[in-house]
Amino acid sequence: MSTTPAEAPVKAALFDAALDVIKERGPQKLSLREVARRAGVSHAAPYNHFANKHALLVALAAEGFRRLDQSMADAQAIASPRPDEQLTAIGLGYVMFALRNQELYRLMQDSELCPRDDVLDALRTTDATNERLFDCVVALRTAHGQPLDDMSVRVDALILWSLVHGLSDLLNNDLVDGVDKTDMGFFRGLLRRSLSLYDPDPAGST
Repeated sequence: MSTTPAEAPVKAALFDAALDVIKERGPQKLSLREVARRAGVSHAAPYNHFANKHALLVALAAEGFRRLDQSMADAQAIASPRPDEQLTAIGLGYVMFALRNQELYRLMQDSELCPRDDVLDALRTTDATNERLFDCVVALRTAHGQPLDDMSVRVDALILWSLVHGLSDLLNNDLVDGVDKTDMGFFRGLLRRSLSLYDPDPAGST
């Protein structure tokens, strides 16, 4: 469902209310009636934007991916244009988003509540986060004179995505002891170490 400029504040309020419910009760307990109550609108108002609860959850997940991509883009914008720094930056942008938006991030990864195809339909585009990662991998492989065949790029992207995704899950579930979640310098160093696959001397990537 499209949203007019006049309707945008209502939709934003519904998103915020839905996130509050998910944070307190989890997505399974979300209802359009409760979301409407918290947003201060009529019980019928959510149906102007979402056909049902599933549509609201999918729209939330899609919005989460937009915000994730923006977090990665913002990190890139303040980083050095060097390919290794750009790749490190998008990794930091990913982890920072996951730590600051834990409930939304978990919903984005829930393939039962938010099937990937449904989320991509809601985005009305390809997954921008994947495209950003692939572009950075291609730039770094080019800088190191490495092959750009599709499989090589995909393998590198999978390794790097697995790192930031796994790190985000471990941190969000408090499974890592002795790590300050606000220490972006630590995470930057960790991500820099991961780029040793591009360096014949792994020690040179620290």
